[in-house]
Amino acid sequence: MPFYGFASLFISSYLWYTISWNVDSGYDRFDIKYGIVCIFRWGFPRKNRRVFLRFLIKYIFNPSEYLFMLGVSFIWRSEAREPFH
Repeated sequence: MPFYGFASLFISSYLWYTISWNVDSGYDRFDIKYGIVCIFRWGFPRKNRRVFLRFLIKYIFNPSEYLFMLGVSFIWRSEAREPFH
């Protein structure tokens, strides 16, 4: 039983530190006019706590292409509809 007490103590302290340090808070900005995506996040307190990524929208992968690159295979289900007259 002491193992569970110590484990819960460490997990709860980890969660309280992440809440008090604002870990993974930030914003995403999509600028369609210039075609730029900016992602800003705060990490754990250390030298590189601030994470700021900026890249072009045309370089964003389609999630299905990314899964295909990882070797995940799946079947797309599509339905054919009658054209409108």
